[in-house]
Amino acid sequence: MILRFGRFKKKLSGAGRRAAALLLAGAAAFSLGGCAQAAQQADPNAIRIALVCRGDMDLNVSCYQKGMELAIAEYGGPYRASVEIYSDADDYEESLEINNALAENPDITAVVSMQDYEVIDTSARAMNENQKAFFAVQGSYAKTAEEGYDTFFPFSLSGEHLGCAAALYARKAGAKRVGCLYSGTEFEREQVLAFERMAVLSGIRTAGSLSESFTTSEFMAEMENWSNLDVDTVYVPYYRSYWAADILANIRKLLPEARQIASFTLSSQDTLDLIREDEGIVMPAAYPVERGAAYQAFVERYQAAYGEEPDNEAVQGYDLANLILKNYSGDNAALSANIRAGAENASGVAGEIVGDLLTGLPELTYDPETSYAYEYLVLKNGRFVHLDV
Repeated sequence: MILRFGRFKKKLSGAGRRAAALLLAGAAAFSLGGCAQAAQQADPNAIRIALVCRGDMDLNVSCYQKGMELAIAEYGGPYRASVEIYSDADDYEESLEINNALAENPDITAVVSMQDYEVIDTSARAMNENQKAFFAVQGSYAKTAEEGYDTFFPFSLSGEHLGCAAALYARKAGAKRVGCLYSGTEFEREQVLAFERMAVLSGIRTAGSLSESFTTSEFMAEMENWSNLDVDTVYVPYYRSYWAADILANIRKLLPEARQIASFTLSSQDTLDLIREDEGIVMPAAYPVERGAAYQAFVERYQAAYGEEPDNEAVQGYDLANLILKNYSGDNAALSANIRAGAENASGVAGEIVGDLLTGLPELTYDPETSYAYEYLVLKNGRFVHLDV
């Protein structure tokens, strides 16, 4: 058995390097000649949505892109719209260069980010200074939103809500004793703290938590402890999808009877292939979707366009693209203000979540009877699909 711990690094793809070079060249051109005035948007009739992603989120990227492009195909407004994919860099500084170039490019309408949370946190300031709408669709630090940037939108459930949701599921599933194994990062700590608090309030006993970084021997010792304490549920919110899948697969070998609750970062095809045989893994949806009439109609249109069932990310991309399309008024710099002005009435295929993510999620409650309307996904046939609880 091999356990793999450590942060992945990836090279910027050729397309990503070319896109970044063009952006940087454009930004440099705007600053030449001693011009102190900010560059103006060249084409007010063009809506350009930049989707920036880490390399281990290829599966999610395709889902978001399909949802966004379906919204654009259905758009009947006066503007031309497009989605552009940018590969993230192999280190923090290069990632910031890409984001800074996007922020400073007046022809980019909005930036949708699936990047490291440190990058999102730092980039949010530059986006705000350049009046660039900036969406984090796969999580972000709570402190980023707390800065109060006008242009930053944390467009998914917070770490606290995800952790609370995971514990509520454990309660519904009849868990008696739980154990947590997680990344030592801020977002994962937020999840675990909320999970353990809700578990205790629900009468569930905790066997302990193991946080990165740890050795293989420490992992094995923790698994032996959990086995001796009859742990029936394990919660594994992990920062990188392959780490999470590797750990879940090893836990399955050592504690085959324990139910597993995971995090939404299980997001690449390689990840799903690694845990394909571990059917039944459950995770709270980062973007919960109401399965009502609007959703069913969307499914029919999506299937007609792509010949497959949409994932939650496709719904999220569709709703987000429509949010941008409906609020664009011919000026990229005005988009964020337009969105906030209409936030109370914002809606989408997913239901009320759109407005909630714009106006602020309700206070976290540890009362199962009054909790938020969370959705859960379960691994089935190599995909995470809706779970009716």
